[in-house]
Amino acid sequence: MQTAVKIDIIWELRRQLNEPALHHYHNHYRQALGMPPLEKV
Repeated sequence: MQTAVKIDIIWELRRQLNEPALHHYHNHYRQALGMPPLEKV
């Protein structure tokens, strides 16, 4: 059980650290396609 909790915490931290890069990547392509940028949540 404790290992599962640690894995969940690590996964969430990785997701939060990668999120700005994903927004930049998606917004770059959306801009090139003439679409509005993604909403910030």
